[in-house]
Amino acid sequence: MNPASERKLMSLGCMAVFVCIVTLGGLAYFVDWRFLLLAIALGAAWYGIGEIRSRKEARRLIETFEATFVSFSGSMPQMVRTFSYGYPHISVSFQTKDDMIQAFESGHLNAFKQAVAEHFAFFEDFDIAKGFNEVYSGYEKDFLESMKLDPSGNLWGQENQRLRDLHYTDEEESRPPAP
Repeated sequence: MNPASERKLMSLGCMAVFVCIVTLGGLAYFVDWRFLLLAIALGAAWYGIGEIRSRKEARRLIETFEATFVSFSGSMPQMVRTFSYGYPHISVSFQTKDDMIQAFESGHLNAFKQAVAEHFAFFEDFDIAKGFNEVYSGYEKDFLESMKLDPSGNLWGQENQRLRDLHYTDEEESRPPAP
């Protein structure tokens, strides 16, 4: 089943389970308290289905990550998946800045970014530019050094944007080039 159909089916299932739980709660209140046990069992079963779906989605994303970076000659980066307001955010963390630049230049980051965009395409408002980033160990130190030169943070932002504009080939993102 494709992710978009799976997402729609899950949404319809959530609505159906909610209606059933409310109905069973009403029956438990007005008819017999044992309907409450059915409502609890239904909620627990639906929670289990959601956990299975979430783990399946995470496994698919990890497999995509590993397949994309299998031929990467630098040290293997780490992927961190988080959610903010229900939308996914993927961060790829490298051990060194040189590894990150090598991943940019070899096209591994662009390939993984495109795979993430396809993976989460079923989210109607998902913006890959906001839902994906790359970092390296020690970037905080480099950021603080750039802040000494330019307290506004523009220098740091321009350098990161220059790397992204140079190496990401995403026609959907139309950003002006960094000066």
